[in-house]
Amino acid sequence: MISMKRNGVGSVVAYIILILIAVVGTSIFLRAYLGNVNKNTSGDSSLCFGIDLEVNNCLIFTREFLQSIGLPGTTGDGILINVERFPGGKDINDLRFSVTDDIGNLHVESPVELDILDINIDTNYSRLVEYNSVEAAVRNLDYTPLSVTVSAVVGKSDTICNPTRQQVICDTYVP
Repeated sequence: MISMKRNGVGSVVAYIILILIAVVGTSIFLRAYLGNVNKNTSGDSSLCFGIDLEVNNCLIFTREFLQSIGLPGTTGDGILINVERFPGGKDINDLRFSVTDDIGNLHVESPVELDILDINIDTNYSRLVEYNSVEAAVRNLDYTPLSVTVSAVVGKSDTICNPTRQQVICDTYVP
């Protein structure tokens, strides 16, 4: 009789250990899976709320002009863009520009740093605070730009927010 009680207790302990192993294994799997899902999806889209940016003006510089002033590595047209920030929203990591070309195609472009002829444009947007504006440059376009709008890039996942204002028609610089 005593041996039967021990066998009954042993099987209960074995079932409890199996259940604990299953729970621990499942939690490890879910932690790894959900960690990957969170890393690869945009959990920062709520940071876009309230961010209001506008292109004040944009100026197109032709490839020929950029080459004539000695801008190294010039293979296409460039755009100089003035971006203003209105009140609201969180910090901005970066900017993206939606550029419409002369045949209606939409291109998303990243700004570049530029340092030539007493013009110094960087891509550090920490100073782009409310009621402030910055200059941004996009270079080496292999199409003819027509208009542009701006979007903020926010959060750890570099979420690109939707543009908040309408596109602005760009002027071509004539020396």
